Amino acid sequence: MSMPGLVVLYRWRVKPGREAQFTEAWSAVTRSLLGRGSLGSRLHRGDDGLWYGYAQWPSADARRAAFQQPSDDGANLAAMRDAVAESFPELLLHPVEDHLRAERPARTLRVARPTLDLARALAFWTEVVGVPLLGRFAGHDGYDGAIMGPPDGTWQLELTRHASGAPRPTPTDEDLLVLYVGTAEAERIAQSLAAAGHPPVEHPNPYWKARGARVFRDTDGCALVLFPRD
Repeated sequence: MSMPGLVVLYRWRVKPGREAQFTEAWSAVTRSLLGRGSLGSRLHRGDDGLWYGYAQWPSADARRAAFQQPSDDGANLAAMRDAVAESFPELLLHPVEDHLRAERPARTLRVARPTLDLARALAFWTEVVGVPLLGRFAGHDGYDGAIMGPPDGTWQLELTRHASGAPRPTPTDEDLLVLYVGTAEAERIAQSLAAAGHPPVEHPNPYWKARGARVFRDTDGCALVLFPRD
């Protein structure tokens, strides 16, 4: 994975007795931002009595866009502010070198499939749906590709394109990728898809509609299901 384009350092002095409230609210906001393009964050408690948040982003533009998106973070942000006695100005850090060894999950599920147009498919998944880009490769024995997924590495989507043009995608109605997300996040992604020219479609399996899920097609005709989990 390439280095983050931007790191933001936050500092707070938390009210005595409000530590659990602050940690829980911070964690909820951080999980929400992961779904809007964040590369993840860590919360630290320093020997100086201050609390430190270390957030990573692909770029300053990605961070700005994430905070402009609608969210249901209001209650958690209010709980954070209520637990804070003093908040210090944030610091923007621009990475130069990175030798941090990230802990890898015990297992990672990667789904790999071909695409007709790698650039178009990559824009669909990263810019429209909002799945973080983890890495790209080119010229690997004729293959170009991209790997996307959450920063924790629990699952990944790999798209490849061979110089010969083969193999081609052959999707069926049951070749599904299902995203289980919060209701607000599902609505945000659905609106982003519609604005980009990808309206919802009817799926022959009535299960999805009955559960309030919506089905879309990606740039290769494969089905993407948005399943609200709350």
